[in-house]
Order: sequence, then structure tokens, then C-alpha cells
Amino acid sequence: MKNLLLYALAGLLAAILCEGLGTGILKLLKTAKRGFAAPAGAAILFTVLEVFYMPCTVFHAPVLYAQIITIIALTAAAGVTIWQWKDTFRTFWQRDTIGILASAFLFVILIATAANLDAAVNALKSIQANSFSAHYYDSLYPLQGYRVLQAVLLRYMSPAENIMYSGVFYHLIFAAVCLNIMRTFRLKNPWFSFTLVVYALFYAAFRGWQLALAGSGANWRMVFIALLLWNLYCWIKDGNEQEKYVSMFYMAGGMFVSPGFGVISFQILYCLAAWLFKQQKVRSLFDITTLIVPHIIYASFQLCFAHPLAGFSLIAACMIFLRLRYQKKLRRLLWRAEDWMFDHGSLILYVIVPVSLMAVNLFLTIFFPSIPVSLASYKQFLHEEPVRSYLFLDQRITTYVLDVFRWGGMLLFLLHAKTKPHQQLRSMMLLMLVIFLNPLTMGVIARLVGTDVYGDCFEILFNPFTDLIFFIAIYHTFEWQPLGQWILELCLIAAVLIGHGASWLDLSQGLYTDYIKDDAKLVVHDTHTGS
Repeated sequence: MKNLLLYALAGLLAAILCEGLGTGILKLLKTAKRGFAAPAGAAILFTVLEVFYMPCTVFHAPVLYAQIITIIALTAAAGVTIWQWKDTFRTFWQRDTIGILASAFLFVILIATAANLDAAVNALKSIQANSFSAHYYDSLYPLQGYRVLQAVLLRYMSPAENIMYSGVFYHLIFAAVCLNIMRTFRLKNPWFSFTLVVYALFYAAFRGWQLALAGSGANWRMVFIALLLWNLYCWIKDGNEQEKYVSMFYMAGGMFVSPGFGVISFQILYCLAAWLFKQQKVRSLFDITTLIVPHIIYASFQLCFAHPLAGFSLIAACMIFLRLRYQKKLRRLLWRAEDWMFDHGSLILYVIVPVSLMAVNLFLTIFFPSIPVSLASYKQFLHEEPVRSYLFLDQRITTYVLDVFRWGGMLLFLLHAKTKPHQQLRSMMLLMLVIFLNPLTMGVIARLVGTDVYGDCFEILFNPFTDLIFFIAIYHTFEWQPLGQWILELCLIAAVLIGHGASWLDLSQGLYTDYIKDDAKLVVHDTHTGS
């Protein structure tokens, strides 16, 4: 028990280092801190590790190389934290910190007394088996740096200790992300703000699947999806062009933790590009070619496995293009291409692409039925966590009640999206449903990206950012009608109390009853459970 508590404190220390790192880098990028900087710091740290881990996996370097890189990265983060120590600790001097620490304390108790850690332990054991070989290489997820980091950590701690350390670190970042999102909307009603904080810290962070895979890449993936969507929202809202560079860290950080995040973030960028061209935003093409850089670098290293020269040539070409686009000739070409997309982009991205995908899927289903993924798989995606808990499929009364508010909030949000950032988010959600999460296109898209990755893409619609923004949409609708607000607030508080109370009373309506029962079997959607 003492060892586990020490590793919990180590997870807290990692979050503090990320707060300092995020504070320093955001200051250099001249972007607003927006509450806690720890989520941005974690993304920056993961990005640095991913960049230096990728050559390690491509060329099958010794694990010692990864250890040295990890130590250097953590030392650099500590250096930035010391440099920014005043701003770093000033951030913690607020009421939100008390809520986060209280939530983390409960999380530590649950991890320390857990009876059902099989999924997380088995995943770490599979990584541990690789990590003690002379050269670390994971043939299933070769470029997923988070597994390399876990391999390094498992040289110094047991799987149980790793779960405590990684789990606490993840939980603190998750809590900070939720509070940052809430503070963006500057809620005027203190009681509603309090109930939403309680919901975010003590309900949204304690669902059984989150605890069963504590600190795994599957949990981190949802955090980075929320961060990316939130950051793009803030970019459109405030118009600070520096914000888009922070989005690149969130995309790279997501690729670090999940092998399918490249596809997820590409879909988000597609929807963003469609909206930017429709709005005829100046420098839209410049923005998209900037944001796509993490994908190009990631794809280049994937190409290196088969053709190293081609992979590094692609990276060089990308760097040359980014440099030359500031030159007059290339800049004029980009302007012409941008003007053309202003005229034709909406037709292509909103109509031609989805219709073409549906036509191809129908053609393959009729004439080559073995190629597209079966439509039955779509139903399976909807019945697995975390998606099922948003679709009235969770078999918990509290979840049913919250789902009524979620879907009601979604409807209100879609109908009353008046500001530009709301319109951008509405456009993205509708385009996701029409193109990428459409049963009529699922067969061909799932075949191209893989069924596991396709299942993860549903989290673009169901994540902490969309969850909170739908509740806030209800709040704004009933802003001058206290009864509507009271009903929502009471339901949020009741969900938290019932969820935790029923769990400890061994009732099926509990948030994490299965997690603390010896004979329970949790069903979690993530074939990359080791991630």
C-alpha cells in the first residue's frame, strides 16, 4: 500500500511538471493559458517523446535509447517548471485545485482497493514481455510511443505500481481538461457551475471502463479528442492564430497514445477545412497545410518501415514546402487554390465526397460483398463502451436520465448555434454523421482504416467536450427560467450520489460496481487495451 501511495504522488509530480512545461511553452507561443496548462504540457511532452521514439522503433534501437530520451525529456520539463515556478504554483492557488485533488484522492482509494484490474494488468504484462528484450519493437502498434514509454516505466515499477502512477497522472489531466472547458464559457450561475464541476470530477471521471483501463492509451485518446475540439473552438472564438499551433501538439499527443488517432484527427481536420472554405476565411489553405504536418511526419515514419529513403524524403519535402510557401510564387499559387476552394469547396466536401462514398459502398456491397465491412459491425460499435453510455444502452437509471439531457442539449445546440465557434462545431458534427459515421459509408471506410479504428471515431461525438457543452446548452436555454435549471442541477448531483453510493452497496446501478467486484467482467471497446 505504501508503495502504491508513493507512485500516486509520482503521478501528481508528473502533472505538476506538465503544468510548468505547458505554462512555459504557451507563453512562448503567446497563447492564453485558459486555466490549467497541464493538459497542454502533457501534449507537448508526449509530442517530444513521439518524435524521438519513432526512430527508435523504426530502426529497432535498444531500449536504453528510449530510456535516455525519456530522462532528457523529463529533465527538460523540470527545467521549464523551475523557470516558470511562480506562474506554475500561482495556477494551483485556486478553488478548482481542491476539487481536482479531492477527485484524485477518491481515485487513489479505488485503485488501491480494486478487485478488477485484469484488463490493465494483462495489457501491461504484454508490454513488459517486450520491454526486457534487447530491442523494443511492437509489431502491432510500431509507432505508438505510449507503449514505448510504458516499456521504459515497467523497468522501474511493477504493473500494479504503473497502473497507480499512470492512472493518477491521467485522472489529474482529465479533471483539468473538464474544468478548462467549463471556464471557457464563463458561467454566471454559481450553483450550476458548482454542480457541473461535481459532475465532471466525480461522475464523468469515474465510469467503470475508465477505471478498468486506468492510465491506458484508450483513456488518453478521449482526452486528446476533447482537447483538440476545444482548442479549435477557442481558435475560432478568439481569432488568435497562434492557437492552431497548440492544436498540432494535441494531434501529435493523440498519435502518441493511440494508433488510430491519426485517422480521428484527420476526420476532424476534414470537417474543419470544409467549414473554413465555406466561410471563406483568409489563409484557410495555409492553416490546413500547417495543421496537417503531424500527420505527414507520422505517415513518413510509417513509410520508413518499408522504404526508409522514401519516408525521409517525404519529411524533407514537407519541410521544404513549409519554408517555400512564404515565397511569392508559391504563395500566389496557394491563394489561387484557396480562391478555387472558396468557390467549389462546399460542393466537393459537403456533397460530392459523401455521395461518392455512399455510391462506392453500395456498389461493393452488391457486387463484391466480401470487401466492405458488414453493417452488423455498426450495431456492435454502438453497444460497446464508452459509446453505449451515451445512447440509452447503459442499463443504469442515472445514465438514462443524463442521456435525456445530453440529447436534448444536442438538439438545442444544433438548432441555436449562432456564434461562429458553435456553427463550426455544428458543421463538424453533422458532417461526421453524414460522411464518417454514416452506416451507408461505414463498410468502405471501416475497410480502409480498420474496424478497431473506426469504432474509436465515435468518440469525436461523445467526449468530455461535447458532453459538457450539451449541458451548458440546456443551461443557456433555461437561463431565465429557474425551474429548468434546478431540474438539471438536481439530476447532476443525484447522478453523482447514486452512482457512487450504489457502487459501494454492490448494486448494478453503480458507476463502477463491476470494477470493485471480484467476479465481474467488464466489456470495454478497445482492442488496443495495451495502448
